[in-house]
Amino acid sequence: MATFIWIAWLVVGAALIVGEIFTVSFYLCLIGVSCLLAGAAAFFLPLSLAYIPLIVFLISVVLLVVFLRPVCLRMLYSKNSPKSGTDSIIGKTVTLRKAVTADSLGSVKVYSDMWKAASYNGEDIAEGKIVRIVGIDGNKLLVEPADEL
Repeated sequence: MATFIWIAWLVVGAALIVGEIFTVSFYLCLIGVSCLLAGAAAFFLPLSLAYIPLIVFLISVVLLVVFLRPVCLRMLYSKNSPKSGTDSIIGKTVTLRKAVTADSLGSVKVYSDMWKAASYNGEDIAEGKIVRIVGIDGNKLLVEPADEL
């Protein structure tokens, strides 16, 4: 029975890694990886050195939590993450293709898509003016003249 202790290490490690899906704390995953490393050590070492997998586990847990966890958290909660989708067009300057007035929407071309445009502060903006996209309201962009900024 003791010769198959490496299987227990692997099963516990796999369970902890799967459990990380529900916590997102990066503790269970790191402990699970340490269990897998201990399981590998138990598989390759003779039974007379049964204490070595425990040492491998303890050292790897400390190293992973101290050095790898901060890197993972920094990547997860980075404030400099790239914007995508509609968030990526806010702040972009474009040319107004159709004038914006108080009672009608204009249009702008962003990348290869035509968008309806409304004035952010309610003023009329002439066709051909350079405008900055300041927000999105439903399916229309809120714009203001770029020279005001």
